Amino acid sequence: MGSGYRGRIAIFELMLVNDELRTAINTRQDTSVLNQIAKKNGMRTLRDDGLLKVQKGWTTESEVIFDKARDCAGRVVCVEGREH
Repeated sequence: MGSGYRGRIAIFELMLVNDELRTAINTRQDTSVLNQIAKKNGMRTLRDDGLLKVQKGWTTESEVIFDKARDCAGRVVCVEGREH
């Protein structure tokens, strides 16, 4: 097995900043509030993206690391998958 990225599947979390979220950021709202606003506006969390890729058959639950690497909100940040 190599040491590169070939055959790995990435997971993503992208938060688009709209006016509501910008206002919350500028008024120093708690991260839980920012997360709630972002999810309401369509953000898919890292955990959601990892689980979606499990459902699509691109990786397995055992390859999704749920209890090791977590972001500041306690969500999964790492998925190791197979080429599809």
